[in-house]
Amino acid sequence: MRYNNYHKHTHYSNIITPDSIVKPEDYAKRAIELGHTTLCTTEHGYAGNIFEYYDLAQEYELKFVFGIEYYYVNDRFSKDKSNSHLMILAKNHHGMKQMLKIMSEANKTGYYYKPRIDKELLFSLNPKDVVVTSTCVMSYINKFDDYEENFVKPILDYFGDNFYLELHDNTHPLQVEYNKKILDLHNKYKIPFIHATDSHYIYPEQDKDRTEFLNGKNIYYPEEEGFILDYPDAETIFKRYEEQGVFTREQVEQALKNTWIIDEFEDIKLDKSSIKMPSIYPTWTHEQKIKKLKEIIKQEWEKDKKEIPKERHKEYIEAIKFETQIVEDTKMEDYFLLNYEVIKRAKQKGGILTRTGRGSAPSFYINKLLGFTEIDRLDAPITLYPTRFMSKSRILETRSLPDYSFTVHINKVNLIHSER
Repeated sequence: MRYNNYHKHTHYSNIITPDSIVKPEDYAKRAIELGHTTLCTTEHGYAGNIFEYYDLAQEYELKFVFGIEYYYVNDRFSKDKSNSHLMILAKNHHGMKQMLKIMSEANKTGYYYKPRIDKELLFSLNPKDVVVTSTCVMSYINKFDDYEENFVKPILDYFGDNFYLELHDNTHPLQVEYNKKILDLHNKYKIPFIHATDSHYIYPEQDKDRTEFLNGKNIYYPEEEGFILDYPDAETIFKRYEEQGVFTREQVEQALKNTWIIDEFEDIKLDKSSIKMPSIYPTWTHEQKIKKLKEIIKQEWEKDKKEIPKERHKEYIEAIKFETQIVEDTKMEDYFLLNYEVIKRAKQKGGILTRTGRGSAPSFYINKLLGFTEIDRLDAPITLYPTRFMSKSRILETRSLPDYSFTVHINKVNLIHSER
């Protein structure tokens, strides 16, 4: 019987405390081996390398599914280690963007040893765009006595049919007792089941490899002692549930079938062709931002040309036009607008910029006008070629961005900013 293995972890999971040695491609190969159709990224506490997952999904003709097993607390502003786990899957591209947004907030305002979300962030998600599951034995349900009133009911009321109770086939006594809680909640609130593997490796015998890896890093997860965290076939799953003796075969079948909801998820497409660049003018068009950049360059040229012999003004104007055209044609104006404001702000705070700049920045004259360097390439004792810093072919064909670093000294503290 086919199922979608959405709950699994790779060597990307848990950046600070790694807990798996499996690579995403291992899961892709296992999915093909079992006749499965999806490849889900659901790492602990962050999105993981979604681009590798996406490429592998394309290569193996699997459906790419985005998910995160979040660290969850009641109040992300409190400084405690009451983390529980909470699984969320994106049903569509909108869901993925919302999940990434709360993940960023978890790092900005919820970080305490780990990035944590809370009720405020959880209930900021559109309930139609995501699926939430109760997750593993590290769930709030298994860690706190108030799980019904403070966790299950609020999530059920908000997410409705997009909330599921996870079943796990581990035969460990801790899992069996937890499954009994899950069964009681199902009987009381009619919340549907969904099967999850919580895979940390592919085959049971690989547990020893994972243990050796963890021992080498002085890491020990006592709550997982004796657990099998593999990627089994359906026959093995049924046998393990039978050994547990908690759920009927009909309930297990339904839990496996409920993983098929992923088949109906939107095919999320990742745009890898365009260059992603942070913008301080996110609502402006390309034309508006180019206009802004040209205005700044013109203002700075009016100041700088006073120090340049008039007979050379035409040469400088041609250089400005040439370099600005490269920026416009490659749509890299955000790169320059952002750096301009960062350096200007640093100087306003009393900072002193490294005079030459670093990297190949002096090869562009407009970089001098924007304050990135004090070197005038047209007046330098050696020839500085502008395309050394930036060219159309470099940006558009090789996708290699300009390389510019600068250091600003502020109150004896170095602020190092690198743009690449």
